[in-house]
Amino acid sequence: MLSDILVLEQEAVEVLSVTGKRRGKEVDPRDIDLIEAQLGRRPKGVAEIVTRCPSGAPQVIKNIPVTFDEEDPQSPPRILPTLYWLTCPELLTAVARLEAEGMVSKLQEIIDKDPRLTERLQTAHARHARQRRELVTDTAWASRWPQQFTVISQTGVGGIRGSGIKCLHTHYADFLATGDNPVGELVHKELKLRGWLPCQEAGLGGSIPCFTQAKDEIQPDTEVEAGKLLAAGKVGTNSCRIVVTQGEPSRSQDLTVVADWSVESRIGAGVDETKSLSPEAVDRTIAALKQLLAQTEIWGAALVDLAGTGALREAANAEEFVDRVKAEVGVDLRIISGSEEARLSYAGATAKLPEEQRKEATVIDIGGGSTEIMGQQGELVLSLEVGAVRLTERWLGEGNGAYGDSSQWEELLTFATRAVEAALATQGQKLVPSSQVVGVGGTFTTLAAIRGEVRDYHRAKVEGMGLALEEFDQIGRRLFALPPEKRVNIPGLPPARADIITEGVAIALAVLQQLGADGVMVSTNDMLLGMILQAGKVKA
Repeated sequence: MLSDILVLEQEAVEVLSVTGKRRGKEVDPRDIDLIEAQLGRRPKGVAEIVTRCPSGAPQVIKNIPVTFDEEDPQSPPRILPTLYWLTCPELLTAVARLEAEGMVSKLQEIIDKDPRLTERLQTAHARHARQRRELVTDTAWASRWPQQFTVISQTGVGGIRGSGIKCLHTHYADFLATGDNPVGELVHKELKLRGWLPCQEAGLGGSIPCFTQAKDEIQPDTEVEAGKLLAAGKVGTNSCRIVVTQGEPSRSQDLTVVADWSVESRIGAGVDETKSLSPEAVDRTIAALKQLLAQTEIWGAALVDLAGTGALREAANAEEFVDRVKAEVGVDLRIISGSEEARLSYAGATAKLPEEQRKEATVIDIGGGSTEIMGQQGELVLSLEVGAVRLTERWLGEGNGAYGDSSQWEELLTFATRAVEAALATQGQKLVPSSQVVGVGGTFTTLAAIRGEVRDYHRAKVEGMGLALEEFDQIGRRLFALPPEKRVNIPGLPPARADIITEGVAIALAVLQQLGADGVMVSTNDMLLGMILQAGKVKA
């Protein structure tokens, strides 16, 4: 059993203050066995277990940067420029998901625009080279193989020769090991916001079960009954999501969400203009689905439905994407209409409301490509082609700035209001006042997290939170005053949403004003819960 390997002697660990993990003083043979189980190969040249996860398993190791072939000492040395190596499979998966979303280029842009972060990164590269060089005590071989020695002594994190970002895994490992790497720090913040850090509360924080358990022993939560887990997924304009529930779907009050995972793959990038999915966006989304469904399989949850929305409804090559999902991911994806999306969102958002509130509720679901509005006990069903990604592309496409002063914020509000009014006019609809408004989707949950300064996102921390109309304007105005790369410092705002959040707020304000509402109740229950409820009705 892998868990037997975790019985390590107490004197072999000490507290590492930066990350709260435990640092190993020496390499135990049982650690080597566990690292082999983590990586799928026998590690060579492990100098130290630098950090451990709370379960005691290795998390980051320090590598000996140069090794020689004992059988052929005259052969060139083997050089490993990555001093700190991430071994935890859950962290490896989580960081890979960020990379699949294009986070390397996003973080590079953030670093390049901030001189202080640029200087910190250069310092980290230099420190990494110095620490690596200090491990090489015998340099007699350097004159014979100068190029290899240059890699050890002069390259930065991950062996990079410039000042850029090569791989998020290496920067994150460097941050966990030293506490001083700006790229790794931003990655850490993003993982915390998404609930992707290991060994947090299972499910609601987004964490998958610890790899140290055998697969048939994995339980998402001690209260989760095997065989009672259902999952539903969504491929939206901005992100892919999977929700896992426990309980009988025919009894909505007893149905509990035990996992909620998302990857912002932005398949709808550029679709408003080109009416086509780009190859890069398709590749990102396929990778995201593979990651999410792998977690679903680990949990043993049955996938009842996978729906495509927003951009997939209008992209000319959407069916080609559906075929790729079937061929490469192995699941069926169905593209649903805007009205079906609206009905599912209404069902999910109102499922746990008291009967009287449900009768009065109007639900707003702001997505990346569209906004759904449902009310009058399900009789009002609207899907407007106005979403956070779509509005951002239109706003910037007309030569407007991504940020600005209060007058420019007012211009964005006017722009959003006109877009909402035009979308309503095309459907011949006018919204009627509502006293009970429920907001679902990333815009509302992010605003709630910002308002509550939620640094470690957990759906329970924002569920049911009330936001007044003036708070939307205050938060939106504050965000719009900052360039997107500066917004990442605001607690509660995921970096991947920083460039579209202000447009999402503007849409929310426009719709709320149309409804004559003075605020909104935020709900994390949305169309995915509605899909599972619908599956229960069909089954029944």
